[in-house]
Amino acid sequence: MISRLKRNLRLLFGRELHLFGRAVALLPRLARRPGKRQRKEPLGPRTSRRRLSRRALGASVSLLLHAGVGFALYLLWVPRPEPAVTSRAEPITIRLVRQFPIQRVKERKEPETPPPKEEVPRPAAEPVPDTEAPALAIEEDVPEALAGAPLEAPPVERLPRFEAPPLGLGTAPPQLPARGGARRQGLGSRLEGKSEALARYGGGAETEGAVERGLRWLAAHQDRDGGWSAADFSRHCRHVVACRGEGLPEFDVGVSALALLAFLGAGHRPDPGAHAGPSLPTTTQGSEHNPYRRNVQKAVEYLLSHQDGSGGFGVMGDNYLYNHALAAFAMSEAYALTAARRFRESVEAATAFSRMAQQNGGGWDYTSRETGRNDLSITGWQVMSLRSAVQAGVFVPPELLDRTRDFLDRAVTRDGTGLYANLGTEAGRKGINMVAVGLLARLYLGAPLRDSRVRKAAQRLLDRPPDWAATSHWERTFQSYYYWYTATLALFHLGGKEWTAWNFFLLRTLPTLQSRKAHEEGSWPPEPSWIGLSGGRVYATATAVLTLETYYRYEPLSKKRRS
Repeated sequence: MISRLKRNLRLLFGRELHLFGRAVALLPRLARRPGKRQRKEPLGPRTSRRRLSRRALGASVSLLLHAGVGFALYLLWVPRPEPAVTSRAEPITIRLVRQFPIQRVKERKEPETPPPKEEVPRPAAEPVPDTEAPALAIEEDVPEALAGAPLEAPPVERLPRFEAPPLGLGTAPPQLPARGGARRQGLGSRLEGKSEALARYGGGAETEGAVERGLRWLAAHQDRDGGWSAADFSRHCRHVVACRGEGLPEFDVGVSALALLAFLGAGHRPDPGAHAGPSLPTTTQGSEHNPYRRNVQKAVEYLLSHQDGSGGFGVMGDNYLYNHALAAFAMSEAYALTAARRFRESVEAATAFSRMAQQNGGGWDYTSRETGRNDLSITGWQVMSLRSAVQAGVFVPPELLDRTRDFLDRAVTRDGTGLYANLGTEAGRKGINMVAVGLLARLYLGAPLRDSRVRKAAQRLLDRPPDWAATSHWERTFQSYYYWYTATLALFHLGGKEWTAWNFFLLRTLPTLQSRKAHEEGSWPPEPSWIGLSGGRVYATATAVLTLETYYRYEPLSKKRRS
């Protein structure tokens, strides 16, 4: 056993043992005195023991040296574990938690809260809670709470005041020509009388501030060709955080028309001098503040460039008629505000195309092909477009409007419910959004204000006020900007208690959704539904601005018919 160990040690450390052995053997020689000769000892057992001890000492030194090298390598290569406590704050936090449990802290704070009986009673003019809001009835008087401070129009002292009445598109022409002949002059600017209309119908500085911020955002994201990109508008967000909320590129013509309508609704007209046709009076042009004239001019040219020889707007596709109806709507208002001959020709061609695309049932479908499908949503936009054309003085065939009335009589039930379509996967679908569209379209086509279907539809709208949280469940609630826009127009035209109540809910919801951060400031976020994914942030912002322009964009039908 010993001989084997000795042999292994020689193999491993033979050379080191030999060197260290010789070094140890030299130590006595170095310790001798100089000049004194040491006597050579004879060989024997004593000498053998000395040699063995010297070799053992050399082996020990070698082992210690190798062990030291190995330990040093271990310290360098093997990572050391992190200490359990890395800072002084951690153990202090642990001790605090152990000394003061969360339950004890809560128990100590609860006695400090004053009991409910000691609270100051609410004033009588406090708004009605959300749970009580839908209890409004058309036949009853508006409660005192709704008639109090929250429903008063915001102060309008900062807005310029005019004595002239509001010039909405629905009332500005004193008398329309019998057969749709062209007027010699446009409607003038909507900026006149805006302050008076805001104070009269419930708007104010708050709503106008939101409108101005929205228009500023739209102007900053307009493309060079004058249109707006539903999917790629964020390319204008250079050197800042990009705005989010992309839509689909197939709706570029439609969202561009909505954006143009937002500028026109605020009173910003295209330059009438750039078109063939009579111009407006010099006094009107000189008194008008129009910082977005160039944006409006480019937007009009963009729509004209996307109108084909048949009169239709946009690229043929699955949603062709949506784009067409919105673009024709915008061009009708542009013509009404300028009386430019080019615009009139465009509206006349668009009206002829709408007549050709009307389905046999009296409504319109996504496409101009004959499908037999009548879509109430698309028909609602077509009715808005045709009414604007009539109000602007463009001739619309009476039979076209008669067929549309017949369709609406079938699509809107006796209780005011609107049926989305007669064919397709969603045939017969009912929703509060279709109630608003059906009500607005019937009012525009002459339905009596006291008609039972009109009153029932209005009551149903009041039962479903604007609710942003409900837009996440569109398939159940049908809440969207489109619903808020059409319901706002419909109830505004009805006026009275219905409009006062709806305007209260609208002002509580829509302005608060406007973004105030970075480059998104002034825009509205798209709905978390397929509608928001289709139109995107441009559609959402333009529709919200149009909704807040209702106070002066039109004069109520209720006032016009009473007079």
